[in-house]
Amino acid sequence: MCNKKQKKARLIEAEILASLRHFRKIGKVTQAQLAQLTGIDQPTLSSIENGKRRFTVQHLLKISEALKVNMETIIDRSESRKVRGTR
Repeated sequence: MCNKKQKKARLIEAEILASLRHFRKIGKVTQAQLAQLTGIDQPTLSSIENGKRRFTVQHLLKISEALKVNMETIIDRSESRKVRGTR
């Protein structure tokens, strides 16, 4: 059974993943293109985006750099969406 901290961590991860997906789609970048830009293979990117695989800070750095979005912006966006209750 997950404790409250684990549940909160999973929620934060899900919000960050939603932000990454949002910025990828806004930039009209496919997962295949992102794979080429980051050096992370496409199946891994798909698993990360779908929450089937946990991401590392290194993954976040590579993805944010490829999308030309500061990691802080990705995290801030996920936090502001949570506060506003929007997706």
